Amino acid sequence: MQDIQVHPLRHLARGFVGAAGALDHAPLTEAGVLFELTAVDGVSRAGLSTTLGLGESRLQDVLERFASRGWLTGDALNGPVRLSAAGRAAGQRLQDDAHGRVTDLLGVLSHSVREGLADGARGLAQALADLAPAPAVIRRHRPGDLGWIAERHAALYAREYGLNGRFEAVVARICADFLAEHDPSCEAAFIAEQGGQRVASTVVVREDRETARLRLVLVEPEARGSGLGKRMVGTAETFARAAGYRRMVLWTLSPLTTARAIYAGTGWTIISSTPDSSYGPVVESEVWGKAL
Repeated sequence: MQDIQVHPLRHLARGFVGAAGALDHAPLTEAGVLFELTAVDGVSRAGLSTTLGLGESRLQDVLERFASRGWLTGDALNGPVRLSAAGRAAGQRLQDDAHGRVTDLLGVLSHSVREGLADGARGLAQALADLAPAPAVIRRHRPGDLGWIAERHAALYAREYGLNGRFEAVVARICADFLAEHDPSCEAAFIAEQGGQRVASTVVVREDRETARLRLVLVEPEARGSGLGKRMVGTAETFARAAGYRRMVLWTLSPLTTARAIYAGTGWTIISSTPDSSYGPVVESEVWGKAL
């Protein structure tokens, strides 16, 4: 893109922030996180990181500062990040201050200039929205999908959490058993596709007459932060209800923070937890459950 297009936009952004002064009393990164948490009631750390483009260590620093001020509630490491009453009040003050400063800034401009700015902002917002990827489409599994599920679980969780080959063997066995024995009337595997690529998975299998087991929930890193994980779990729950199940259970490991945040954010609770060193590092092996 030519500089004649880029430079005016960068100059506008710097000038507007400076003139509005909305962040005078808060570091830019803190303000961005606080704005996001004020707008969204509960979001995973992975979602915050993706939405704001922050690295994990930098986000950790901000959340630790928020926690020291009493701005967070619950377990921000293993569950959704939510603001406390004090945090919401701080976020509202920041929003009110930003709104007031922008109002004052626009007030010195003529009506025609304000209208031109508004039209330009709407056009820019629409152009950016048009660049956004289409929402992921969730479908039932097809040949080759269970092999992809096994491969991605093994590769992704080895890289992100250091899980070993025994974990890969467990996942491969689950996939093989599903393909060999599943009953389509009460068991199903779901895949999410975006831009023609697989980006997420989940599987529902029968535990007993009234209980379904949720398995193999995975969301690729590039698809995180969009709510897709909750959609996948919701799709599985909807299927389980329609199949006549009254409850669901799942097994997971404590390092899988992204998946655990999805479960906690959709009403699942931990039933039991035991130490487990089968898959490399010593972790907690957890069973979660939810009434349907």
